[in-house]
Amino acid sequence: MSEILVNTIKKADGTGGLTVPAETGTVLTSASSITQNSGPAFSAYATSAQSISNGSFTKIVFDAKEYDTDGTFDSSTNYRFQPNVAGYYHLSVNLTNVDDSSAYRKIIEFYKNGSMYLRANDMKVILERMSASLDIYLNGSTDYVEAFYYQENTSNISSTSQAYSSWFSGHLVRTA
Repeated sequence: MSEILVNTIKKADGTGGLTVPAETGTVLTSASSITQNSGPAFSAYATSAQSISNGSFTKIVFDAKEYDTDGTFDSSTNYRFQPNVAGYYHLSVNLTNVDDSSAYRKIIEFYKNGSMYLRANDMKVILERMSASLDIYLNGSTDYVEAFYYQENTSNISSTSQAYSSWFSGHLVRTA
């Protein structure tokens, strides 16, 4: 027969109580100062059209934020996410074109620390909108992620100038 060890917490008057297994870990209550999923989250978008060069990767400019819980998305200079908490993040990006009259090659890539990390899409299609997502570990200090777009048309194309049509968002899934 196995024995289960428990801890019982009772009210000051000795009545009622809460019984929990005697295991290591953290128990969260409504009075806890720790909350689950309390980490960086952001949603950024492009406010104006951007020229996407033919035959080369172009960093997508997300120059406005819907929200940025920890100030970890740079929407003015580098257009990248650099979280301040080490952990695993889910990131999503969407780019909408205005010039999509013929099938040509289109690619979305996520760059980590300035180098290609994941080629999320590589298609030759007539498609106005392309989206991609990934889960990635970021160290919470020096790691950052950017989104790049590539297209092989006969000339440069433009992303749409409609706000919220091109966006980049992400959030902490779990700390490291």
